[in-house]
Amino acid sequence: MRRQKKRAQTVLEFALLAPMFFILLTAVFDFARAAYTWADISYAAREGAREAVIANFAATASKDSDVFYSVTSQTIGLTVTRGACPHGTTAGVTAAPTSDNTGYAYILGVSPSTVNAPAAQPVPPSPAYAAGCALPVPATTNTYPIKVRIIYKFVPFTPFASDFMSGGIVMQADAVMYTEF
Repeated sequence: MRRQKKRAQTVLEFALLAPMFFILLTAVFDFARAAYTWADISYAAREGAREAVIANFAATASKDSDVFYSVTSQTIGLTVTRGACPHGTTAGVTAAPTSDNTGYAYILGVSPSTVNAPAAQPVPPSPAYAAGCALPVPATTNTYPIKVRIIYKFVPFTPFASDFMSGGIVMQADAVMYTEF
């Protein structure tokens, strides 16, 4: 009879602790996913900035499209696209995505109306850009900082973690590199 009582106690303890254990386990998966996302967008921002400061004035030199391609090719498993205003707005604002688990990439100067584009980026006529969007200012022969910013809206998958982060987490990774040509 004593053995039966001990066995029932073990089953009861497991029944009480198992839900907490599984909730903690699923939360660990979401926090690991958040860490992966942060590392991935940080790396992609550095690679985009590295592409933006390449000193090559030939026809094959880096343009905005090359920088955005570099960013999107580094974000494996994540959805990162070019922001609506790829060089920010005239007020220096970059918008965060509204969709879950998506991100926007931008090429910016360190302040509004400074160099914010690779050297080979052509400047389109002003009406080609949406109202309020900053025009690209290509780098010339000098040293200029160019910043690549990725803003990503991370939303956890598991119900327990999403209760704590109901609106998700907006992650922002900036990488600044200097042209030297």
